[in-house]
Amino acid sequence: MTKTNNSLDKVPHFIDLFLFANSTKKTRRSGWLREKIENSESLAEHIFSLSFLALQLGTELSERLQYPLNKGKLVKMALIHDIGELATGDIVTSRGTIIDQQRIKAKETKQKASIKKLFKKTDPSNFSLVLFQELIDRKTLESQLLWQLDKLDMALQALEYEVTHKKNLSEFFENAKANISDEFLKELLEETIKRRPKSSR
Repeated sequence: MTKTNNSLDKVPHFIDLFLFANSTKKTRRSGWLREKIENSESLAEHIFSLSFLALQLGTELSERLQYPLNKGKLVKMALIHDIGELATGDIVTSRGTIIDQQRIKAKETKQKASIKKLFKKTDPSNFSLVLFQELIDRKTLESQLLWQLDKLDMALQALEYEVTHKKNLSEFFENAKANISDEFLKELLEETIKRRPKSSR
C-alpha cells in the first residue's frame, strides 16, 4: 500500500489525539468527587458504560418507538459526548431538579470550540464537530435519547455507590427523573430506584 504525503502528515496529529483522549482515564467526574466517593469513576469509564448502554438499548428503543433509530450514530454520540470536558473540565450544570441553562450553554460553547481544535488536523470533514453539534442542538431523536441514556447511566452509577459506600445520593436520582421522558427508559430508571438500599430512600 502506497503511503501518501497527506496520510503521513497526519500521523503525529493522530498520536496527539489518542494521547489526549487517553487522559479521560485519569479524569474523575466532579459529581462523585463532590460526594467524596473513593476511587470514583473516570470520564473514560463513564464514556464506556454509556456507549454500552447505547449499544444494548438501541435496538429495543427503535422497536418500541417504531422508528428506524440510527443505532450506530447513538453509539458514536456516546463516545464523543464528553470528550470536550478534557479541555473545559466537568462543569456541573444541574443538581437534583435544578437545571442551569446558562451554564449548559456556556459549557457547550467551550466544548464545541475544544472539539473543533482537537479534531482539526485528523478530521477535515468535520464529522466529529457535526456530530457534537447535533448532540447539543437536541433536535434529532438520537441526540435526545443519548442525553436520557446519559442520565440513566448516572443513576446506575449512583445506585452502585449507594450500595458500596453507604451514601444517600438522592439528588442524582431526582436529576435523572427530571430529565428522562422516554417510557422505556423511565421503566429502567424506576427499576434502578427500586434497588436502592432502604436506608437511602
